Amino acid sequence: MLPIKSLLKLTAIAILMLSFEAASATLKDPTKPAFGYGQSSHSSTVRSQSLTLNAIVEVGSQRVAIINNKSYKLGQQVGSARINRINKNQVSLDNGRVLTLFTAVVDN
Repeated sequence: MLPIKSLLKLTAIAILMLSFEAASATLKDPTKPAFGYGQSSHSSTVRSQSLTLNAIVEVGSQRVAIINNKSYKLGQQVGSARINRINKNQVSLDNGRVLTLFTAVVDN
């Protein structure tokens, strides 16, 4: 059987460990956004419909559009739309939307 001093030390250690666990459970992350912040259904639909034409690459006689850093060929589905045409600097979608490459403005 354990001596009383050892038993008291083990009990004290157990109580300290439980108190630290209880204290850490009540701490809040100061960097965490407030409840509901940025959880709008509107903002998620806007983000999902956001399409950026990054580049148009010619592979042989075909053109490949790089949209949101992914490659797409003519007729492929991009989000909720299908690619109808890939021109030299534009992509036309079947929902009437036209994506245009950004052209740099150079000041001479």
